[in-house]
Amino acid sequence: MSFELKLIILFLDNTFLNLNNKKLTLNLDHNVILVNNLDQAIEDYTQLGFTVSPGGAHAGGISRNALIHFQDGTFLELLVMETGGRTQLLKQMYTSGLLKNYQTTAKYGMAYRFYGRTLDLGGPPPNREGMTDFCLLADHEAGDYSKMQSQNVALTPPYEASRLRPDGQTVSWKMYTALDDALPFFRTDYYPKITRPAAALQHANGVTGTQKIILFVEDYSAAVQSYQQLFKDNPSQQTEDSLIFTLNNGIVEIIDAKNTSRKEDLALVKAQGIGRFAQVMLSNNPDFAQQMQQGNTHGLVFLQA
Repeated sequence: MSFELKLIILFLDNTFLNLNNKKLTLNLDHNVILVNNLDQAIEDYTQLGFTVSPGGAHAGGISRNALIHFQDGTFLELLVMETGGRTQLLKQMYTSGLLKNYQTTAKYGMAYRFYGRTLDLGGPPPNREGMTDFCLLADHEAGDYSKMQSQNVALTPPYEASRLRPDGQTVSWKMYTALDDALPFFRTDYYPKITRPAAALQHANGVTGTQKIILFVEDYSAAVQSYQQLFKDNPSQQTEDSLIFTLNNGIVEIIDAKNTSRKEDLALVKAQGIGRFAQVMLSNNPDFAQQMQQGNTHGLVFLQA
């Protein structure tokens, strides 16, 4: 074996070793709340004590959003689908099954996921609203994407996304999704990096961040296997009806919907959202969750810790 070939083999071995020794840096990032009327949702969340910041229009003209940012870096995304020709075309591609053929591609893989979850809510207005998805923040430069692939997490290729803010600035980021429907989607940090004004992070209802994302799943064993594969390096805790994973900035809890003792919480989720998600917030207000349940959260379910 030549000296040059030995060097190449040594380099590849070290690269593979470093990749396998590197832990994922995934953090809770945001969830997506599909709303029928963005202006009304902004008004309702403001009345609930949230400070709502302008978002902007996504590239392609498919959707617009408004954002609720917290001190821990997480946020809520209030999202409305536009009714233009491009949106209608993608819907038709989804309902006909054509979009599924492109599920593993960068751009249309995200579209397939998005419209599938939108249709879970029954489609466009005046149908149901609610939390359709949640996102984890990944460090692309640190190799999170490659690390997930090395853990056999099937992903779409990274997609270059962007949004035009009301101040005229365009921000961009990479996003991709797990092909396993039980798992979340992922994004990288914004470029250029956005600094939030302090006032945007203060909320009259006392919320400072996100404590936990909760998923009620029908196929519990399959979901557990998928999340153990994704969070193999994260601390976890097993209960009678759930598996809890601890990330750097919060918790993801997978609950067995068929066997859970939390029947009231499950009924609330099924009544207000798509029967899948709930959220626990960090707040200095002990009555926060109860107060939210008395207002219009447009399908997002807040639960007590």
